[in-house]
Amino acid sequence: MSSSSGRIADAITTLAQLAITEPGSEPLVLSHPRNLKHGSPLIWNLPYEVSLSQKYGEKSNIEEWKRSYAALDSPEHYFSGDLRACNQEIMRLLKKLIHLEGFLVQFAMEGLNDKGFENEWREYSAEKRKEMVLNGLVRAAFQAPREQSRCDCPELTTSNLEGRGLIDLYRAIIAHDDTGDRCLKTLFLFQHPAIDIEYPDDPSASDLEKATRYLRLVLRTFFIVETLLGILEEFNGFPPNDISLEQEEEKEREGLGECLVCCTNGEGVMNRCAGCRLALYCSTICQSREWPDHKRICRLRKPTCFDPAILMPTPRKPPIFVGCPDPEPGFVRSPALWRQIYCLAREESFEAAYQLEYRPTETVWIHITNLQDRMSFCIARRRAMASGDPLAVSRMRCSLT
Repeated sequence: MSSSSGRIADAITTLAQLAITEPGSEPLVLSHPRNLKHGSPLIWNLPYEVSLSQKYGEKSNIEEWKRSYAALDSPEHYFSGDLRACNQEIMRLLKKLIHLEGFLVQFAMEGLNDKGFENEWREYSAEKRKEMVLNGLVRAAFQAPREQSRCDCPELTTSNLEGRGLIDLYRAIIAHDDTGDRCLKTLFLFQHPAIDIEYPDDPSASDLEKATRYLRLVLRTFFIVETLLGILEEFNGFPPNDISLEQEEEKEREGLGECLVCCTNGEGVMNRCAGCRLALYCSTICQSREWPDHKRICRLRKPTCFDPAILMPTPRKPPIFVGCPDPEPGFVRSPALWRQIYCLAREESFEAAYQLEYRPTETVWIHITNLQDRMSFCIARRRAMASGDPLAVSRMRCSLT
């Protein structure tokens, strides 16, 4: 980011602060033109900074903000006010989110514990931090199910992320499950006092209102997780996932009709569950794999209650692959080792020796064609996964270079 860009960023922050209105006055309403993030991320970020200042700042008025941004604030296009459809959408998002959180914990542990991210972040110039935060937010906007959910994230102001707030968010989700094996036992929802006030857990609310509240909490956590991943991707130099506005809109449309298991749209007509007529699957294999979870909600043809415990996916066990050794007594596998084990357990990894993973859905496989070299590598890999032997790790690196 150039010095002029830095001044623009400072001006945007100042404007956001000035946009805070006095109680009783009409808030400054700015539109959220999503296409601007494709070429003008600084300008794209401005309405969100203004919205967050109006909604959660020192002189904020949440009710006035909601009246002004009524269309932007409503997530009901997901389920059209139908409790059964809302339950199904929550279940779909929970499956994706708990998997993504496992990936984030693993990625964050590597960054903070092994790659010195926290120290480097403190040493970066303010301009460099601003650039990385903005790029991380843009990456999240491309990846999250609902970009507007950032308006429910008081943690995601650029000023908070540029400071200690970013590290606190990483530490919070790592503390939830620090095994690094990518298989979280329970879902993590980011907490914030302002959110507790804005969306209180009201026992007297209707089941649809309870489900809508929970959906908001899931969507906001989704955006936070994608932002944290986006900033780590920037730190590691991973290429951005640039797509056009048309591709983004198509991705959103397809997201509402994707397979509940593998999150793809298949190559042909999707199979619809004959029971609830809501769940979609790309194949009978995915449908059979999903049934132990789906049957809990499928049988609620006309649900009369909302229960997040019913919608929560079954915790997964850490994966293994053929030839994967058990860890030796006292040896704790690192997140990097767990990532290799996780990826090598996939069916498509049968001929691969190693992988470089950018995101859960973006992997580069490394193959060793020479049979003797491959055999030597596999022996070293087995030893490294069993004990973390530095000599074995060194041999693996030599085989890959």
